[in-house]
Amino acid sequence: MTDAPDGLAVPGGITVELIENATVLTLMTSAGPLDVAVTPDGTSGYDDLRRTSVEISHGEQSTRVAALEDVIRSEEAAGREKDLLVLPALRAHLRAARRQGPVR
Repeated sequence: MTDAPDGLAVPGGITVELIENATVLTLMTSAGPLDVAVTPDGTSGYDDLRRTSVEISHGEQSTRVAALEDVIRSEEAAGREKDLLVLPALRAHLRAARRQGPVR
């Protein structure tokens, strides 16, 4: 669709209520779409993912992110075409990272 907008404004902005009632939000960023899953498929949510999360740093900033194994688990459980298409690359990245040492 050539006349589709790049994104839609959310009336009232992104609020706690919006996030609490959403299962997945797809946000358009300058780097492309970002899916924010409140409880990713194949997981029981934050506490499940937190126990194996890894810290990544960029400059002076750092944040915790889901471990690659958990991302793969979630993509497999979701089973959507877009998730299944990315699985071979994620698995290859995991194999390569394991050969280099602990997965970060």
